Amino acid sequence: MAGRPKSSIDWEAIEAQYRTGAYSYRRLAKVHGCSEAGIRQHATREGWTRDLLGQARAAARIKLLSTEGAATAEERQLIDSASDRMASLVRRHQRHFERLSDAAELMARHVLSLAQGKKPKYGKLEVDALGNRESIADALAKVAQATSRFIPLERKSHGIDDASAGEDLASWLKAQSDLD
Repeated sequence: MAGRPKSSIDWEAIEAQYRTGAYSYRRLAKVHGCSEAGIRQHATREGWTRDLLGQARAAARIKLLSTEGAATAEERQLIDSASDRMASLVRRHQRHFERLSDAAELMARHVLSLAQGKKPKYGKLEVDALGNRESIADALAKVAQATSRFIPLERKSHGIDDASAGEDLASWLKAQSDLD
């Protein structure tokens, strides 16, 4: 195949499309005016992977599920708007769990410092104790309990260890929106 001179081939663009897994070698060669063999060799030599394939498939599945049964443009727009809202909600949950994780880590460091007989510092502020009613063991147990409760929720909000997020995305998103 007579193609472009090697110096004018946009290998970055080819790699970007290759990574999604949505383009065959033949299609990439046709679009970019080079040979399939050249792309295969370049991909092998550079160690390209189709690392975005799973994300591309998930995005396609979301689009397919979001418009399933929608007959009109108005319905598709309503569904699109609702899915944007749901995605925003999940992202908010993810940020919330990140803050909870940070707070639990800070509390654990505080309690451990007290257990070691040190005065924890937060900037210029030194804190002596937990309060009159709580022992170090009680405080550590509460941190552990809170952490054990929100870790599974955080993992679920990120789609980790939750088969339903991949298998039945529509019901998972509905469950997320019901939490709001």
